[in-house]
Amino acid sequence: MNDKYNDSDVDDDDDDDDGVFNFISQLKPQELPTKSPYFSSQLPSTTTTNKATTTTSTTTNEIENENDSADDDDVDGEQEKKHFDFPSLYCVYLLNSLPKKNSYYIGSTPDPNRRLRQHNGDLSRGGAYRTKKTGARPWKMVLFVYGFPSKISALQFEYAWQHADTTRFIYFQKRLQSKKGKPNGQGGGAGIHQKLANLRLLLESPGFVRMGLKLTIFDKTVYGHWMSNRYQIPLPAHILVKVETHDAFDGEGTENGDLESSFQGGNYTQIKRFKKEELGWQKNYFETSLKRFDDSIDKKCAICQVPIDLSEKLRCFCYQKNCDAFYHFKCWSQSMVDEMDELYNNQCATARDESDKPIIQPLLPIKGKCVKCKKVNFWNIVVRNAVHIDKYLDS
Repeated sequence: MNDKYNDSDVDDDDDDDDGVFNFISQLKPQELPTKSPYFSSQLPSTTTTNKATTTTSTTTNEIENENDSADDDDVDGEQEKKHFDFPSLYCVYLLNSLPKKNSYYIGSTPDPNRRLRQHNGDLSRGGAYRTKKTGARPWKMVLFVYGFPSKISALQFEYAWQHADTTRFIYFQKRLQSKKGKPNGQGGGAGIHQKLANLRLLLESPGFVRMGLKLTIFDKTVYGHWMSNRYQIPLPAHILVKVETHDAFDGEGTENGDLESSFQGGNYTQIKRFKKEELGWQKNYFETSLKRFDDSIDKKCAICQVPIDLSEKLRCFCYQKNCDAFYHFKCWSQSMVDEMDELYNNQCATARDESDKPIIQPLLPIKGKCVKCKKVNFWNIVVRNAVHIDKYLDS
């Protein structure tokens, strides 16, 4: 498809897609618990050579083949596993041209810092046709949406934002209207107010509202426009908005020879710092969850009080600091759904008419309180961590 209409970040050299568990691969085995029987049978010894590790892996596969009936769909099975990988950080972003203040660009990427370097021409490979126009560089990344469960969902969100006047994710009646009362015919809308309004419409749409997406804004002016909400479009209460509005551009106050000092005008250090903090938080939650296995053999689910079998899949942990709550996957998800169902019924009871009622009755959770610490956990974060743990233990 012509780059003019499909400005997504799908580079052939995109090594981040295969590294969705990149922070897991950096863990040192000696830093993880090894006391429990479950870990002793899964984690390789710290002194094991690569050859020995390969032999152990082969033996494990042989045992699995003996226990399971012959299956000709091994390749399909591997593809199915790949399908359920959660990207650590895949975002849909908005760029603003610094020389041309009214020029914007929408894209998506698993590595916002590298992608920004491509758009500004610091990396020769990659980038997009529209951001190479004369007089448009440098670009600044002013906001991005993240927390997508897959690359596909992020690309769907990107395309819908670029084509907000035709996307199926925004109801026809809710699309922005031109001055003549007709639906906006300028795709995602030409100005920043239209783009932010369409972003709000997508975040509240049935196709994305249940993903637990988060938004970070990196520019004071854009944040002011976001708060002014010219089109008066409400934002779902569970959408988290983070503000990182530092005005200093890269190259200011940096020492000679610093890599970032050559990228005048962009906010590379700011984006890199945010990515490091976000992935660091995920890594800490992951490591803490793994270490809890060491004293979890006799632990019970915080809801049903039934002991949790460590060999079962998708064990869930509260991610709040100093809380060691441990859950069955089904127990906690059902508890969150019940909590949301009660809220839904209350909103329906107080609605003025049919149009004022919530769009969807909850079937899957978005967020819910930990029954032990009483603090909110977002379901997509809990599930992402549970999948990462299973991925690590099965590798």
